[in-house]
Amino acid sequence: MSVTTPLQKKVAEPRPPTCPYCKQMMQIIALYPYQIGNLIIPTVQCPHCGVFLGMQFILPQAVPAEPGESPKSPLWKPS
Repeated sequence: MSVTTPLQKKVAEPRPPTCPYCKQMMQIIALYPYQIGNLIIPTVQCPHCGVFLGMQFILPQAVPAEPGESPKSPLWKPS
């Protein structure tokens, strides 16, 4: 009986995505968070041409307060 070794499969290394607009390889992706009141808007942009590639709107839920207190926002506000 002969002993065989399993085939060595070469694993492809991940490649950075290309921008669908300028067709350049995006080594990094520019992430920019914006905030308007309690609304948080994280966006993704191409670092070469600056086109918005994605956007999401997040409205955080208020933390319930004890009776007699005002609701506390989950967002940090300066004192």
